[in-house]
Amino acid sequence: MKLAAVACVALLLVAGGAFAKDIVSMPEATIMGPTQVELGYIYWDLDPVQLPSGAWVCDYAHVYELFFGVTKNVEVDVVHVVPEDLPDLTELNIYWNLWREKGWRPAVTVGATNIYGARWLPSSERTGPRGDDRISPFVVAAKTLRAPDGPPSWLDPAIRLQVGYGWNYREDKSFGILQFAFTPTVRAAAQYYRDEWGGLIGWESPRGWAIYAGALGGDPWVTVRLNLDLSGVFGK
Repeated sequence: MKLAAVACVALLLVAGGAFAKDIVSMPEATIMGPTQVELGYIYWDLDPVQLPSGAWVCDYAHVYELFFGVTKNVEVDVVHVVPEDLPDLTELNIYWNLWREKGWRPAVTVGATNIYGARWLPSSERTGPRGDDRISPFVVAAKTLRAPDGPPSWLDPAIRLQVGYGWNYREDKSFGILQFAFTPTVRAAAQYYRDEWGGLIGWESPRGWAIYAGALGGDPWVTVRLNLDLSGVFGK
């Protein structure tokens, strides 16, 4: 696989949900509860990359996600990326919530992505055929900036800020996302991650599924998501 082709999948892929999982590979302080599962699919429309051979590849990518709450403080994620005409990429991540938001104190989560060192998306420090295959630790904090008196509304929205710092794949840089809940079902966010700006807006059904659309670095995407409670399966 040529280096130019690898670079085209350095997407930092966006997912939906203003106060849930938002950006694949961008860590968040919010984690899934015990036996809670979120499934996601993303279609990403990309600018194709021309190989030295003259062929154009990576006009789009399919992304499949699984987020699973192991305990009340631990979550495990699997992210699988299928770029057009290029080999698949898979990453396994772990999150550990140190403490939840309470009063003036923000929620804080630490963890690491790509904990098995698999071939993954490239960074400026690792652009070879394996991409950046290093384990990449992070720390992220989240604080509610505005909490409405009742359910959020257009005149009384909920607003939350998440700010983090990451190493290796995240190139020793800070990142963040500003999240909005305009109604109980309408969500939006603006983000900054690895020197790219982006945003999303979407709708979340009370039944656990959601659809979102947005862009990051000028590349548009659309995602559908489903939240499941497996407590009955595990006898809890």
